[in-house]
Amino acid sequence: METDNIILPYEQHVAQLRELFPQGSVLSMYPQLLWQCHFQPTPLSINYTIRLEYKLNTDPKIFVTKKKLSRGGSDKLPHVYSDKNQWICLHHPPEEKWKSSQNIANTIIPWAIEWLYHYEIWQLTGRWNGGGTIHQD
Repeated sequence: METDNIILPYEQHVAQLRELFPQGSVLSMYPQLLWQCHFQPTPLSINYTIRLEYKLNTDPKIFVTKKKLSRGGSDKLPHVYSDKNQWICLHHPPEEKWKSSQNIANTIIPWAIEWLYHYEIWQLTGRWNGGGTIHQD
């Protein structure tokens, strides 16, 4: 049986999110899954709040909602779909690194924490070490 064609229901995502990130909150499940959580990428990091927006059979979106991301001396934030909305890029959809058969809690959320870690390094050094594709806002 081909598991890549399976679309996990919201309930499976939520169960895993609650297990791995009990500090998070489900804001709604229908018509889309909305979830938010506070994260501190390292013990020396500041706290961020991220919001997940996910509609079945689409790519999940992650927004940083608390702690306004700063551009520092740059014209643009690195690896975001939108500076204004602070919608961060965690993977390039055509590469299909994330599939609807994968649980968001095991993939997208850890990727978001890693993105925040690389963002903080970028703030200090001016270099993005997190890889990825350049985006236009």
